[in-house]
Amino acid sequence: MHSSELQLLLLGLAAFALALLLVAPVRGLVVRIGWLDKPNHRKLHVGSVPLAGGLLIASTAAIMILSGHLWNPPAWQLWAAAAMIFVIAFIDDRFPIRARFRLTVQLVAAILVAESAEWVLPSLGRSLGPFELGLGVLALPFTVLGIAALTNAINMTDGIDGMAGGLVAASLWWLLVGFVLVSRDLWVFSGGAMIADAEQAIGTARAIAVLIGATLAFLVFNQRTPWRSTAAMFLGDAGSMMLGFTIAALCVHLAGGYGAASAPAAAVGWIVAVPLIDMFACFARRLACGVTPMTPDRRHMHHLLLAIGLPVGRAVLVLQLACLLCGAIGIVGWRLHWPQAVMFYGLVVLFAIYFFGSLALWRRLQPGMDLAGRAPRDEPKATEGQSNRRGPWLRTGSDVERPSASSR
Repeated sequence: MHSSELQLLLLGLAAFALALLLVAPVRGLVVRIGWLDKPNHRKLHVGSVPLAGGLLIASTAAIMILSGHLWNPPAWQLWAAAAMIFVIAFIDDRFPIRARFRLTVQLVAAILVAESAEWVLPSLGRSLGPFELGLGVLALPFTVLGIAALTNAINMTDGIDGMAGGLVAASLWWLLVGFVLVSRDLWVFSGGAMIADAEQAIGTARAIAVLIGATLAFLVFNQRTPWRSTAAMFLGDAGSMMLGFTIAALCVHLAGGYGAASAPAAAVGWIVAVPLIDMFACFARRLACGVTPMTPDRRHMHHLLLAIGLPVGRAVLVLQLACLLCGAIGIVGWRLHWPQAVMFYGLVVLFAIYFFGSLALWRRLQPGMDLAGRAPRDEPKATEGQSNRRGPWLRTGSDVERPSASSR
C-alpha cells in the first residue's frame, strides 16, 4: 500500500471514529432545539426522528479541516459554498423555505465555486462522437446548472432509511478513486513537473476520505440492519443537499480540472448515474402529466422496488449495489480507454431501459393511475381495510413494512 493510500485509510477511519463520538452530543442538540422529522401524509415513519445526520457529517468535516488534518484541501470556495447550502437547508428542515429561494441559493453557491475556484467543465469531450464538444461561453452556465441539478437529484434519493447516505458513500468512493488516479497520472506522465496539481488532486482525495468516514458513521444509525429495524436519525435536507452539492462540484473538478489527465465527462456521469436517471425519469413523467418537475410523488426507484415487494433494507441494498456497479463501469471505461461516445450512449440506453421498464411495471402495479401516480378525480376513495392499489408500503395492517424516511 502506498503512503498516500495509507493516509487516506487513516483519515477515513479517524473521521469515522470522530463521527461516532459526536453522535450523542449532536443528536441531543438536535432534539433539544426541535429539529425533528415528524410523520405526516407523505412521511410514514413512526415517531419523531432527529434530523441530525447533516449536522453530524458537517461537524466531523469541519473539525478535521480546522484541526489541520487535511493537507492541500480543495479550494476554500467549495467549503464556503457547501456551508451556504447546509445553512439554508438546515433552516428549511425546521422552517420550510420556498423552493425558488432554495434554488437561488444553490445557483449562487454553484457560481461561487465555478467562478471563484475555476471549477468549470470546459468540454464534454467526445461524448457524442469523434469530435470534441467544447462548451465555450456556455461552460459557466452549463456547470452552474449541472451542479444545481445533481444537488437536487441526490436530495431526491433521501426517501427511505439508508438510501441517500448509501448512494452518497458509493459515489464518494469512486470519486476518491478517480482523484487518486489523476494524481498518479500527473506524477507519471509529467515526470514530476506538475507536482502542485498532483498534490492538489490527492488533497481532494483526503477530503473525500473524511466525508466517506463520516457518512459511514451516520449509516450505522440510519440504515436498516439485522440489529437495527428503524433509523435513529435522518440525514435531512441539510445533509442530502450539502453532500449532493459537494459531489456535484467534485464531479465537475474531476472531469475538467486537470486538463488531459481529467476523467472523461461520460465516465464521471456513470459515477452518479443512479440519482441522475431517477431524477430525469421523474421529471419526464411529471411533465408528461402536466405537473411541474418538482411536484413530489411516489414513483422514484425506491418506491418501485418497495411496490414489487422488496423490504426496505433489500431495496436500499439493491440501489447501493447498482450505484457501486455504475461507478465501476465509469472508472474501468476511463482507464481502459473505452470510446467516450460508447459510455455516453450507454448511459442513454440505461436511462431508456429504466424509464420505459418502470412505466410498464407501474401500469401493472397501479392500473388506472396516471404517469405521476395520481388516481382519476372521479375514483372512489378506498374504504377502510381496502388497499387502493398503491403498493404494499401504503396498505393498512401491521404485516406491512413501511419506510422511515420521507418520500420526495
